[in-house]
Amino acid sequence: MEMMVTTDLATIIILGNLVIFAASLLQAVAGFGFAMIAIPCMALIDISLVPGVSLVTGLIISVVMYFDERDEVDWREIRILVPVVIIGTVIGAGLALMLPLHLAGMVFSSAILIAIVATIFTPPVALNGWTLGAGGMAAGIMGTVSGLHGPPMAIVYQHQAPAKIRATIAAIFIFANIFSITALFAVAKISLTIVTIALGFLPGLGLGLMLARRLRHLVSRKLARAMVLTLASLSAFLLLQQSLS
Repeated sequence: MEMMVTTDLATIIILGNLVIFAASLLQAVAGFGFAMIAIPCMALIDISLVPGVSLVTGLIISVVMYFDERDEVDWREIRILVPVVIIGTVIGAGLALMLPLHLAGMVFSSAILIAIVATIFTPPVALNGWTLGAGGMAAGIMGTVSGLHGPPMAIVYQHQAPAKIRATIAAIFIFANIFSITALFAVAKISLTIVTIALGFLPGLGLGLMLARRLRHLVSRKLARAMVLTLASLSAFLLLQQSLS
């Protein structure tokens, strides 16, 4: 059964909007990082908010970013990614069903920290059918279990042009988030309550995206990337500490 939200709703809305504002701002500037920031921060607010809230808000931001730069999407790559993401999603839903509540925080924080290390230290990879397939499979599994679709895709696309990264990853994340939300509904890990709460974070998301449009050409992608990894690391360590205490 789905976990129950125990934190005061007003606290969730206020803190959640701040988290989603920062996550959407950095995502739109750096091209990645929304879930890496949103998941551990949301879990610190209330563990039952993840991965549902991150998936719903991630779907919305992906749609917005796709329409911003849809001319840069490589649909040949999307056609390779969609089937393997679906397979990964089915596997991930099975794993999510078996995940005990008391281990959720450790799983989410560990996934973030592993993703950060992989993002920093993984050497350049060729962009081809094999790497796209492996990245899509990993994204489907990780995204459904923890809400974290991004790191496998960030590794595959890390040396592509920034506009292509933002647009193509946004396009595949539309599919990936829809698949994961549907799968988690099927195994009772997301409810309409979580979806409704996620919609309460639209003000923070909208403000973050609007500010990003002004800052995108002023803040270097390298600086934005460093900010994403730093904030994600700090919040993941805090969540891990909370989960172990």
